[in-house]
Amino acid sequence: MLCIFSFGFVSAQLFSSKNNIINSSEKKIIADTSKKNSTLDDHIFISTFNLQDTSHKSLDTSIRYIHRNPLQNIWQLDLGNFATPSANLLFKNTAPSAMSLGLFANQALLWSAEQVPFFNTTRPYTNLFYKLGAKQEQMIDVQHTQNITPVWNIAVAYRKIGSPGFYKLQKNNHDNAYITSHYHSINKKYDAFFTFAYSKLQQDENGGLLQINYLDDPLFKDRRLIPVVADAIGENKSSINNYYRKAQIQYKHIYSMGRQDSVWSSDSLEKIYTFKPYTGLAHSISYASTLHQYKDLAPDENFYQKLNITDFVKRDSVYNRYYLRRFTNKISLLGALHFREQKLQAEAGYGLDLDQISLWGYKKTYLNNFVFATFTKPALHAKAWQYEANFMFYFTGIALGNTHLHASISKPISAQHLLLQLGFEQKISTAPYQLLYYANNHYQAEQSFSKQSSSRVYAQIKVNPSFYIDGNYYLLANYLYRDTNLIAKQHNALIPLLQLVLHKHVNYKHWILENDIALQYNDKQSPIHIPLWTSTHKLSYENFILKKKLAIASGLEVKWNSPYWADQYSPIVYGFVPQYENKISNFPQCSAFFNFKVKRFRAFIRADQLQQLFISNAIAFPQYAMPNTGLYFGFQWAFIN
Repeated sequence: MLCIFSFGFVSAQLFSSKNNIINSSEKKIIADTSKKNSTLDDHIFISTFNLQDTSHKSLDTSIRYIHRNPLQNIWQLDLGNFATPSANLLFKNTAPSAMSLGLFANQALLWSAEQVPFFNTTRPYTNLFYKLGAKQEQMIDVQHTQNITPVWNIAVAYRKIGSPGFYKLQKNNHDNAYITSHYHSINKKYDAFFTFAYSKLQQDENGGLLQINYLDDPLFKDRRLIPVVADAIGENKSSINNYYRKAQIQYKHIYSMGRQDSVWSSDSLEKIYTFKPYTGLAHSISYASTLHQYKDLAPDENFYQKLNITDFVKRDSVYNRYYLRRFTNKISLLGALHFREQKLQAEAGYGLDLDQISLWGYKKTYLNNFVFATFTKPALHAKAWQYEANFMFYFTGIALGNTHLHASISKPISAQHLLLQLGFEQKISTAPYQLLYYANNHYQAEQSFSKQSSSRVYAQIKVNPSFYIDGNYYLLANYLYRDTNLIAKQHNALIPLLQLVLHKHVNYKHWILENDIALQYNDKQSPIHIPLWTSTHKLSYENFILKKKLAIASGLEVKWNSPYWADQYSPIVYGFVPQYENKISNFPQCSAFFNFKVKRFRAFIRADQLQQLFISNAIAFPQYAMPNTGLYFGFQWAFIN
């Protein structure tokens, strides 16, 4: 849900600070003057936001984290090959209120219409990112944005990922693209947002290593020689493949009414408008098309024993195809009330989702109607409380009764950045389509479930930017999952889950020790398997060298977690399912990095999985191992036209 009342731009400024290389924004981007007699500063003002977070931010130009995986946060873990499906070691309820296919393991690889950025810039701006790794791993990401006029911006981006992997038959080939455009009228009464987001994921599946102890056999020093579950149908081409494609197009526009005024600039050449909105009308329309296809051209009956469908496997290939089309239309009223130096903002509206789900033997259409509302009272001074609340409720269709309620309050409680935030969230949702209906070219199953519910109470204490504590307490009812036989199930008992996350920086001169630690506890009888604790520790040296022309950040990073029953990845369902046979326990995973920056050029060199020089490969999930020690290089280069 989105509430936007005024879109007069608050432009952030990029700069190159010689006193602090840690900050993520730059106030001055210095042009290349190597062929000039004088040094002229090339200024650019640029801000960015998205439809989920409408606050305007400056671009991240720091080098502290550039060496990390650009697709994942520190809690996520993939299958041992870059840009493969991943699971989160830190529990988070990702079930949406709206209906979905129910595929969550690939979300880190997608660009969605709600998350892609909008920009405002005074100069055409291009950003190029390139990453090269072991075993021909590559990623290229190109973004360009410019203002066609001072009130109209357009941005385009394309990302290409390819990684054959250390182990055979796990090659991936991904494409992502987006186009965004934002227009706001000169008098600031009208705003329009256009978004197109496209993602195509192609994942070869090897089914995991045939035996994990092959990692210790000298005969398999070349990891490509280790036998895997899937068969090859070509040179490094697996017989098992998952294909996922999603395209979204969205148009949102807002007309506001309120108090308007204008003044002439000091040189009397430009008329500057000021606008204080009181009420308005918002409308958005979107269409999304999602396709997921699984195929196995040389099926092994042992691989399908869990589904009890081995008889047909002897006869033919296995195909599974889901196609979800969604049309969404929303309209809402906006309101802003100003009194006694306070500002209250509210939005209330109605929307509908028209879903068409198609798979083998099924084609169903659902019309889901919903209402939504938001309320915000921002903190206009240091001692004020900030209140936020939003609500969504489906009152017709297959999603009838689905609810999302979220409320939070926050307040600075000292002048030294001490911040307290308290919140509550309630989600009630219907089972996703892939749990309600499963079908392939030989087998079909339809099931029904009670609605699952998730209640969360949370608190955050932020002492300063380098130290904060997050606490979450979940109560999960009718939790939905697939069991070890890949059959959709519902856990009838209530699942309590307690989570505590600590983030702490320790600075000494140019040395920085950064610690992120998560503690989690839940019922051991539940199907949710998470480590009791997981942590990331980074020790780095950050400074300017070579007459303060070169910024560097270099050090070591260690990741570690307690032993736990890690979920099993299943290519058949393109996701993770609980297992109770292999408890995963690893030594700390270590990497070394050297990051540097010259003007608008940032780069990194990273040596990953250093512990593998002395011990065997770490295990990500049952039958899936992390790669060998490898060297990775990447750079990011910003161009101002």
